[in-house]
Amino acid sequence: MASVTTRGEIPLPTNVKGVMKMTLFEVVDGDMGYNMILGRPWLHEMKVVPSTYHQLLKFPISKGIKQIRGDQTEAREMNTILVSSNKGKEHAVPEETDATKSTAEELEQVALFEKFLERKFHLGTGLHPELRSGFIEFLKFNVNCFSWSHAVTSIPPEVAMHKLSLDPSIPPVRQKKCPIAEVRNKFVKEEVTRLIDIGSIREVKYPDWLANVVVVPKKNNKFRIVMPFGLKNAGAIYQRLVSKMFEK
Repeated sequence: MASVTTRGEIPLPTNVKGVMKMTLFEVVDGDMGYNMILGRPWLHEMKVVPSTYHQLLKFPISKGIKQIRGDQTEAREMNTILVSSNKGKEHAVPEETDATKSTAEELEQVALFEKFLERKFHLGTGLHPELRSGFIEFLKFNVNCFSWSHAVTSIPPEVAMHKLSLDPSIPPVRQKKCPIAEVRNKFVKEEVTRLIDIGSIREVKYPDWLANVVVVPKKNNKFRIVMPFGLKNAGAIYQRLVSKMFEK
């Protein structure tokens, strides 16, 4: 079926090889080739290990392992019936109703300060007025925790600091210079100049350990520079930084 509209939910007991489980099913009004489909919730509840190649399900029980084998002949017959019954049929898209409309909430832009109208947050339009007011007051109180540009000069080391664990017994490797396309080279020059001006980086005079600049395209057809070494714990450092900002 091209699209399916569910009519509700119903919990039903399922008995598989003597193992009884209450399973929640979605009720569908349409032509289906099966009476019911046991999906991921049931598979996880039963701790099933499925194999489509072997047409086999295995799951643990108190006295060992149970298995269910599929019937390839019946599966092929069912597939043939489904294909033949759907020939020549056009799947109509059901009309959107209140029950099937997207539950995504619309957002509105809110400026916290009259002097800085460009600094805006997005809040849901369906928020209760009291909750909305509380959010705005919270954001105003913690406004210093937000950066309105990428020009972040420094973070106190006692708050968060990233450190590269290097082995002093291993000499650094000098990379060969890789050519960069003219468009990306122009972007690199502009970005490096900007970072030097705000104090985020500084020029070094030694060539013992250098790495080529990595330029990555973004979805908006712009570029960004990626650190040339692996920051595997950068996410944890950022989380500690945010937790530090809001700890009070």
